[in-house]
Amino acid sequence: MVWMSWIVLNFIIQTFFKMLSFLEIFIPIFVIVDSPGLVPVYLGMTEKYSEKRRKEIVNLAVIVAAGIALMFALLGNYIFGFLGVSINALEISGGILLFLIAVEMLFGIKSKTTHSEEQEKESLEKENVAIFPLAIPLLTGPGAITTVIMLMNLSETLEEKMMIILAIILVFIITKFVLNKSEILLKHLGITGLQVLTRIMGIVVAAIAVEFVIKGVETIV
Repeated sequence: MVWMSWIVLNFIIQTFFKMLSFLEIFIPIFVIVDSPGLVPVYLGMTEKYSEKRRKEIVNLAVIVAAGIALMFALLGNYIFGFLGVSINALEISGGILLFLIAVEMLFGIKSKTTHSEEQEKESLEKENVAIFPLAIPLLTGPGAITTVIMLMNLSETLEEKMMIILAIILVFIITKFVLNKSEILLKHLGITGLQVLTRIMGIVVAAIAVEFVIKGVETIV
């Protein structure tokens, strides 16, 4: 009886630590995608569409964005290796890029790393908002791509790499839910509430960015 209790306890402890490890992977991806922060932008871009059309746009955007994120997670190392870019350089440059995005999130600056007003108008005219700018670069932009590549670089086991893949999929499942319920979120949180949430996420992104830079510099030194 004692040994069975020990097995159960050991299983619970291992599961707990695996959950913590998964959260360490999930949180950076979720924060940098920042689906709650995209709610006002998404509603503005799709206000002329019916509810059915909005759901179609969200479905396509999430599939495309998730596919791009998974592609860079799986092939990012090979792409940068082919280009002769070292992991340390990627960590430092990626950390700096993430920090700039964090500053934009914190101070409510309209990101230049996502899309311009001219590009947004063009996309609305062509009615391709699902692909651009929603999927690329609002959902999966430079920050998200850099984050998944660096997380893959930092992972040491197959289990950790599978956690990253699972985290990416889960983030975009949640993103689909958030965007489909965007009107409800906006009604309850309001613009101010969403802005506060984005700024909190900006603080987390800044901390993650600094950590990436420190790891890159430490390895070089």
